[in-house]
Amino acid sequence: MKNKILSNFLAITPLDGRNYHKIPFLSDYFSEFALNKQRLAIEIKYLIFLSQQNIAPKLSFAQQRRLAQLVQNFDLTQMKKINLIEKKLNHETKAVEYYLKSEL
Repeated sequence: MKNKILSNFLAITPLDGRNYHKIPFLSDYFSEFALNKQRLAIEIKYLIFLSQQNIAPKLSFAQQRRLAQLVQNFDLTQMKKINLIEKKLNHETKAVEYYLKSEL
């Protein structure tokens, strides 16, 4: 219990500290995980758009479906991969781009 109280004192805000039990569902929208999942979704939509405009190489329907599955199946394993890339690059958005490239 002492560690729980101490961790509440070290939280960034009361929302992620002592009041977290009231709003855990918000982490689906405001966590680093949620942010990177949305970044990935946007990068994929942008890549598909560029492909359709003949700016990027054409993507087959199967490739587009595979890209959509990356977002649908996004989990902590993929988040950790992005985090490792980000530590090397020190650039969050670029890390998502590199992750996406590694999955193509």
